Amino acid sequence: MEATATFTRWSKLSEELMTHILWFVADAPLEMDSTSPESNLTHVLPFVNKQISTLIKQDFYWKHALQRLVQREPFLWQEGLFHLLQDCDVGPDEENKKQSDSKDLVERGLIALDASMQESFSEPTRIRYFHVFQYVYMRHLRYCGPVFAMPSTVQLGQSFGLHFFEPRYRIMIAEVMDDWPAESRRGVDVRPVTAVPPQKEARTTNTANYPTFVFANNGNLSRGSTACIVRVENCFIHSGGTADVILVPIAYVKIDQCWVRPNARGLHEARIIRMPKAESDKVEADAACSFAREAEREERARMAGGNLFQLHDLLRYVVMQQRTGQGIVEFLHDMWVDDNDDNNNNDDVNEDENDNEHDNENDNEHD
Repeated sequence: MEATATFTRWSKLSEELMTHILWFVADAPLEMDSTSPESNLTHVLPFVNKQISTLIKQDFYWKHALQRLVQREPFLWQEGLFHLLQDCDVGPDEENKKQSDSKDLVERGLIALDASMQESFSEPTRIRYFHVFQYVYMRHLRYCGPVFAMPSTVQLGQSFGLHFFEPRYRIMIAEVMDDWPAESRRGVDVRPVTAVPPQKEARTTNTANYPTFVFANNGNLSRGSTACIVRVENCFIHSGGTADVILVPIAYVKIDQCWVRPNARGLHEARIIRMPKAESDKVEADAACSFAREAEREERARMAGGNLFQLHDLLRYVVMQQRTGQGIVEFLHDMWVDDNDDNNNNDDVNEDENDNEHDNENDNEHD
């Protein structure tokens, strides 16, 4: 059994000093591992002893954890706090976004959430930094919703269209669009909800409050697989339940858990978590490379179009004439001769043009 280091004088320290020491090891969920909800603050320190369990309940730890996370990963946490302010109807403008530092933004999030939540309770309720962390974590970083799975290459912000006809996806799009006006299901561009009250249990993430769902564009639903959240910008649901939609990818995510929803014709539901910026940028770069390769293949196919037509003529000739191998050779020879004759004719025309230009130059010099 390995020996463990002990600090025998811990009990003799003041409570203030204990609090300060614990601050160095009290990391919050996703702080050390962007994919793990486990942390010292939630899964280790509460079980050391009763004294430490009591000390770490102080909101002081969550305040500083939020500030650290906003500084280290603004792509996730700063954006999440901006969405909190938006949901509380005190969203910052673009200029304020640029000037917000981590401490100021965390304080504003606490004030906005407290003011909004007090309107929902008959008795005053204290809102703490823990609640701010919980709000961003549950309403922005994590997401649970229906899944559409189909191998495809997408890029953030680049819209694309799909047609839903399978029964499970008819159920999905009907649910996703259920909270939006009827006109949004009849081909009118979807308008975002300006604010979602924090006390309301929202099914979608804070993505400008559009209807959203998970698009498993890798076709893989296993844990850790890459997917994306897509926003519905336009939707037309036909009388039979089929639908035509315009979608925009807004965030790359990783699947944490996926299962088949009961009584939904095989529709999958997934719990996902957003990717940090470095991982998201890598996925986006890979997608850009895929699009470039696809464009190159299309260009090569276009350039080879003439050869394909010749191959088509050859195959049709073989079928129609039922020629033997010798007949095919003769046909290829004739095609080669015709091509050479065309090239020779073009060369003769170019030589005649050059001779005429040369004669004209001589005439001009003589004059």
